[in-house]
Amino acid sequence: MRLFLRNSMPSVMLFVLSSALPLLAKQPPCQSPPPNTPAQHLATASCLASHRLWALADQEVRLYRLVYPSSVDGAVLQARILLELNLAPDATGVLDRVLAFHPHAVSVLSLYAGLSETLGDAPRAEQLLMQCTKYAPTNPEVWIRLGDFYLKNGRKGAISSFQRALAIQPNNPLARSGLASAFSNSGDPHRASAEFHRAVVLNQHTKPPQPLVELRFADFLREQEKYQESLIYYDLAVREDPALLDARFGRALSLVKLQEWDLAERDAILCAQDPDKQIPALTLLLKIYQEHGKPDQVAECAKKLELLSNSDIAAKTSGNQIAARLREAHLLENDHKSSEADELYQKLLVDHPEVDAAWLGLGISHANLSLVDAADSDFRRFLSSHPDSPSAHLYLGKILLRKKRPEEARRELLQSKQLDPLLLEARLGIAASFITQARYSEAIAELRAAEKLPAHPPELRLMLAEALYKNLDSPAALRELELLLKEDPVNPRALQMRSSLFHAESAP
Repeated sequence: MRLFLRNSMPSVMLFVLSSALPLLAKQPPCQSPPPNTPAQHLATASCLASHRLWALADQEVRLYRLVYPSSVDGAVLQARILLELNLAPDATGVLDRVLAFHPHAVSVLSLYAGLSETLGDAPRAEQLLMQCTKYAPTNPEVWIRLGDFYLKNGRKGAISSFQRALAIQPNNPLARSGLASAFSNSGDPHRASAEFHRAVVLNQHTKPPQPLVELRFADFLREQEKYQESLIYYDLAVREDPALLDARFGRALSLVKLQEWDLAERDAILCAQDPDKQIPALTLLLKIYQEHGKPDQVAECAKKLELLSNSDIAAKTSGNQIAARLREAHLLENDHKSSEADELYQKLLVDHPEVDAAWLGLGISHANLSLVDAADSDFRRFLSSHPDSPSAHLYLGKILLRKKRPEEARRELLQSKQLDPLLLEARLGIAASFITQARYSEAIAELRAAEKLPAHPPELRLMLAEALYKNLDSPAALRELELLLKEDPVNPRALQMRSSLFHAESAP
């Protein structure tokens, strides 16, 4: 819950840049022939994800993870898909749970770092990237990723990170261009220029070449006012990746300096189609039209720019206010001030009914206030727009258990378990639904399966002891309690239950 309330608003914008990529006219042949093995489901999911068919990809990767729930490849792919479906809290949940199995999995830690950085948690991102370098110190990619983080955030450490990567792989053009950019940022253009020239030569012999290498060098040359020379490398970057709008925008800036108005206009128009670049691209177009003597286009561009600027400012202001209110409500909930959190969520939904995250938070507040009917309604409202959220199905299932509707609860909890097989709480809830119906053998089977997951809580053994005792297996119940007390010698519920079992066994 903590991550959801903090991260839910920015998650809408996680992959804005991808909107600039061309859409496919028809579905790719990813499911021909239909997959029927776990490996085929994973391959199909990867194919569908590469074509941005996220809902279909999610269905396929879930079928794979039902068989291999702790697979790193499956978890990383599902987390990426969940991010695209605007389910950031569930993505972090998937990563958290697979890390319990594979705490040194660099691919999981790296994706988690990217998610943390995108959501504004730079300290957490740095911590995760440092873990990657600790667990894979001879992998140049982890040092490049750390260097990129420092470079992007203007932090010290970029130079040393790229140098570590180059010590492992001296001919890596990305590491070399990153080091060049770091030298440039530190005020050393001569060393930067030398490293950039080495990087582009290395990149010519890389298959496939990395367009970021040319883009970085082109940006450096433009900043050095070498506009004509920068065009050579912008052209290369665009040729290698036509969807790389940063290269098109940089090229347009250089073309403007060279008064190549028609060519600059063409690049700027393409960039203006991307939501993330609309305002700077329109600003550049306005300058082009003014210099090129196109008064009609100047007026039209100025009007669009004014409308976009006003709406952008309004959206940012509104988004900041919403995020602040969500954080405030979450802190109140953490301080056990559910009534105050409830009021804040209610007010937020009056002002911004489109904020789905508030329904989930409101449901949790209502659950903590024992307003189970209201919580039931809140969770269903959230699920109407986010049907693939395992955490929401979990919360609804727990509420239905409290309402003594075990069959309905189990359906929700099974859905939660299917969406994320490592979600231990869902398995405990399923077992609880069986216990309430005196279906003890089924509860025991579910709990035994849950035992195979790492870091299970004391509640698991307590529930297992209860189910075993009610299933007329007192010795097995006592063994579970002894195991728990070995781990936690002062657990009050375990001590009380053991005492009750001893008295029951000794009674005539």
